[in-house]
Amino acid sequence: MALDIILSPMALEQKTFNVGDTVRVTVSFKYTVGVNKTVRLLAGPYYTNLFGKHLIDQCVGDADVALVPASTAAVQTATVDFILIPKATGGIENGTYGLRVWIEDTNALAEQDNVVIVT
Repeated sequence: MALDIILSPMALEQKTFNVGDTVRVTVSFKYTVGVNKTVRLLAGPYYTNLFGKHLIDQCVGDADVALVPASTAAVQTATVDFILIPKATGGIENGTYGLRVWIEDTNALAEQDNVVIVT
């Protein structure tokens, strides 16, 4: 049973949020799979410094997405929410962040820098 997923590149405009807000991310991707399969879609903010990219784990959201068998590339749209948890409880502080979206246990990953502004 092979699962092949391709996330499209993101082309998002900057958007401003407040700490505590829920951010909703809707993505479309193409997939092929031989049997019914549920995958876990995740999304969250990250920042970049001299040591690379760092996901803010406390703010990552996830959603289960059911896929039906498809031998040719089928298009699936899915939504995942994440909450901008305050820095005081291990979350995010004011600043500009990138957005990472990925599907667990696959190589499907999409990122865009400087798209989430937290005030």
